Amino acid sequence: DSSLSKCIYGIAAYNLNMEKLGLEFFKDSLNIDLTDATRHTRHGLHMANMGGTYLLLIYGLLGLRLEKQLRIAPAYQNHFKEISIGILYQGSKIKIHVKDYVVTVTSDKPIRIRLFDEDVLVEGQHSELIKKA
Repeated sequence: DSSLSKCIYGIAAYNLNMEKLGLEFFKDSLNIDLTDATRHTRHGLHMANMGGTYLLLIYGLLGLRLEKQLRIAPAYQNHFKEISIGILYQGSKIKIHVKDYVVTVTSDKPIRIRLFDEDVLVEGQHSELIKKA
């Protein structure tokens, strides 16, 4: 019943390649404040849910994981045409950009990451096609 459940369920759905279900949870989570779904917005924004929605984007859609090394495995999906985010990881400024089923990772310093299931050294820019599950 928690509003945060939708965020976690959305992450799980994208990880299980259930795009439609993941999208529904994303919309539900995103709209809690936008549509005043819980009738509490007059008291302020639901900050925990906003954080959960961000995590759904990061862990669900972009597939980020902190393992032995940073792992990036964006979900193959049709609803978001372009996603871009910048992060700081081990002192490197990393930009992750997804557009037209291509993920591009850019780093200001050489850094070894895991892109999908492959170890890659990102030196400047590295692009790969997102594979359909």
